[in-house]
Amino acid sequence: MPRLCALTLGLASDAPIQGADAMQSRTTRRAQGAFFTPPALVAFVVETALEKRFAGSEVLWHADGYPLLRILDPSAGDGRFLVEATRALALRGRAENRPVNESLIRQRCIVAIERDPAYAEITRKALGDAEVHENEALLSNVVADGSIDVVLGNPPYLRSIALGDVDAEFRDQLRNRYFATSHGEWDVYAAFLEQGIRWLALGGVLGMVVPSRWWTAKWAGPLRSFLGETKVLASLVDFGDAQVFSDATVYASVCIAGGLPQENVAIARLRDGQWLLGQVAQEHLLGEDPWDLAIGTAREFVERLRSRGTCLGEMARIAKGTGTNADSVFLVASAEHGVEPELLHRVLRGRDVVAFGSPPSWPRLLVPYDASGTLIAPATLAAQYPKAHAYVCSHRTVLEARERGRFAGERFYCFGRPQNLAFLQTRQTKVVVPDVTRDGRALLDSEGTMVLDSAYAIRLFDNAPIGHETLCGVLSSRVVRLWLQSQGVPLRGGYTRMKTAYLSALPMPAPSKATQNVGALVLQGASLDEVDEQVRLAYGITRSLWSDG
Repeated sequence: MPRLCALTLGLASDAPIQGADAMQSRTTRRAQGAFFTPPALVAFVVETALEKRFAGSEVLWHADGYPLLRILDPSAGDGRFLVEATRALALRGRAENRPVNESLIRQRCIVAIERDPAYAEITRKALGDAEVHENEALLSNVVADGSIDVVLGNPPYLRSIALGDVDAEFRDQLRNRYFATSHGEWDVYAAFLEQGIRWLALGGVLGMVVPSRWWTAKWAGPLRSFLGETKVLASLVDFGDAQVFSDATVYASVCIAGGLPQENVAIARLRDGQWLLGQVAQEHLLGEDPWDLAIGTAREFVERLRSRGTCLGEMARIAKGTGTNADSVFLVASAEHGVEPELLHRVLRGRDVVAFGSPPSWPRLLVPYDASGTLIAPATLAAQYPKAHAYVCSHRTVLEARERGRFAGERFYCFGRPQNLAFLQTRQTKVVVPDVTRDGRALLDSEGTMVLDSAYAIRLFDNAPIGHETLCGVLSSRVVRLWLQSQGVPLRGGYTRMKTAYLSALPMPAPSKATQNVGALVLQGASLDEVDEQVRLAYGITRSLWSDG
């Protein structure tokens, strides 16, 4: 705990990034996924990883003044992690009354890989005669698997779709090369994390700064399974919504892995300026499912929920709203635009979802698709809906410019992500929740209202043990905030995501009198407090845990 508190203070006092970081503009750094690490965080990662390595198998010290270790940063940037590692090794050697030769520490212990020639040169100057490779670490063989004692760093954060825009060949070479790049829209940092584990020698330790998103993201399921099965995770440090980088919004974490297989993973989570400490059993991290890293009273709360009912994902379909990629065009403000009313649908965005509320009358969504979700052909649109055709044609330049011209051509008026259209507009009851929220918010809809991708629609299966009214009450209650605080990734401003991975795992209360009361109160238009109390009783949660969870 003292080290974490010192880290928090150090991050708060870190001066704005200077020096090598200023070589590139903020826009360029973001395009390359390069977020330079504050000195306090560098020191924390280096100290934690080295301490764990020295606490493992014996580290021999050469009589000439250096430890028999190899320390690698595979995305070295300006070399700051390795400069700190050199300093830390020298301090440790002196503290143990060993001979210390910092030049030989750099020569014999330090290995850097950096693909950017300019930064590789900076690293060479910073590290003197250390081993510096100007190469792409994930594709080269300059460092053999199983040959490194400590892997350190802060790898690039770059989604595969963005990587394809700047280096399509590199993206294609990485795809399916790792568990981390085998599914969905993956991120480069996850490949570095996986390869970092592979570089470790027996007893080796990895310390990396990476976003926390991979703990729950669907694309990272194969990576989670790999790490869970190998039991290499030692600790995870979660900074929550605190921002550790000066010029980017990143929900950061530190991953420490390696050493001997462990039965438990140490967890540290920063919440409201306070560190919460606990452990999670390795057995809870098996498989591809999102990781449940709840600790303390949050763990007690989660376990209580899980003892009471079936997960929502087993009794309902959860569908994200459709995505237009041009809401400013497809959201029609009023009837004055003259578009045929048959193509204008009432619509819900995340901001429109009010607990137990109703969809707004306007704006409405222009949907150039039929009931099956098929795009209306250009000729048919022009013949049967001339006003809608004229309207989209007046915005053709904007619509064709989406995603760098991907929609240019006669079908320029299609949605960017026309997902779940038939499901959304079916006139069967569904519950709609926002994608991002501070607290639970849900409303009922039975009119086939369209839903945009800032919200989710949920429809229970016919054999579900609860009704939509009860579901609406549960998803408007305190249980949502308490669940998401422990399961999700907190966002700035106290917000969290209500994404499918979190919603599908949320246990629903078993049928009971209190469960029935929840649905009845929603239909009666009761207050949120009244509904909330019945939800608490339906789950069998004590008032103290309900308040503190």
